[in-house]
Amino acid sequence: MKKTLLFTFLLAVQFMSAQYYINEVMASPPGTDDPFEFIELRGPAGGTFPSGTYFVNIEGDGSSDLGDVDEFIDLSGVTIGANGYVIIVTTGHPYTIDTDATVLTDVYDNNFEDQSHTFMLVNGTVTSGSDVDEDDDGILDSHPDDTDQASTVDWTIYDSVSIVEADDVASEIEAGYGNIIFVEDYDDTPLPNNFRLNSSATIVNTGTQASYVARQGTSTGYAIATDWVCTSLLSASVPPAWEFSGNSANSIPNAFEDYVLGSGYGSENVTAASLSNDIFSVSSFKIYPNPANTSITIKSSDVKIESVEVFNMLGKNILKSRLVDDKLNVSELASGVYMLRISSTNASTTRRIVIN
Repeated sequence: MKKTLLFTFLLAVQFMSAQYYINEVMASPPGTDDPFEFIELRGPAGGTFPSGTYFVNIEGDGSSDLGDVDEFIDLSGVTIGANGYVIIVTTGHPYTIDTDATVLTDVYDNNFEDQSHTFMLVNGTVTSGSDVDEDDDGILDSHPDDTDQASTVDWTIYDSVSIVEADDVASEIEAGYGNIIFVEDYDDTPLPNNFRLNSSATIVNTGTQASYVARQGTSTGYAIATDWVCTSLLSASVPPAWEFSGNSANSIPNAFEDYVLGSGYGSENVTAASLSNDIFSVSSFKIYPNPANTSITIKSSDVKIESVEVFNMLGKNILKSRLVDDKLNVSELASGVYMLRISSTNASTTRRIVIN
């Protein structure tokens, strides 16, 4: 017998009462995954995850492993940070993490299977390699046919999100089991119809494969406008200053276009609302030369520039100044890549610069 999880009233009650959330997943960073992948979770500050709590990665790619539990991380008894966050990283990662967050290092192989995949935060019985969708129909099995397979009937699903690619959808199944699903090139009537998606989920069409998904602020729901963000990351990014795509089809909501994920790891995420209020278009400016040697000219015909700041790739503010004759003196900066933040009275924008 099968049922669609996340659809019944009882399961809806579980979601509404859940205190544990997936906050961020860096699933497919540009280049090599290790050591740049990370997972961030949220829960009651100073609390602990109940026994039997797992972060689970379920295979959604059209292969013989569809529906298999690829990886899982046992979170039983893990203390949540004083700020309410847990971040899972690998040795050698470049991230500056909030000191109030709990940090778990090297607790999985640091290399998620390629998309498609579903990430879940669950409580219940989890077995590596078990098939939770034996029929390959995008519906989690509540009672598997084989006794050696896993059952999700005892899972309390605290939170879930799927990233689904379209590379093989013409010939193979691509499945997503999450309560919000980011789908590459999904148009509601794919031909052939090989997307297998949770029918009760929020389905979001993306222009390319998402590299990164996260909750906005302290959200708890599944509305794309206010609760989640997904993006592809620019290959020119210098971690930890990951640069979001400037393409509106790839960074959703669009307020996150060109956003730079430079700091704040292990803490509350920004929201689309705050970015919409605070960021103005970089097209308002002329910024040159870039790369620069001793100075950078920053001009705007319609925005009064109040201040300019420069941050290194660790997110540290190393220069704050006003412009002199539209120029910023960078002669004291060492050669390298930096982030330039331009601020007016009520708004700001950030761009990458290179110092020779």
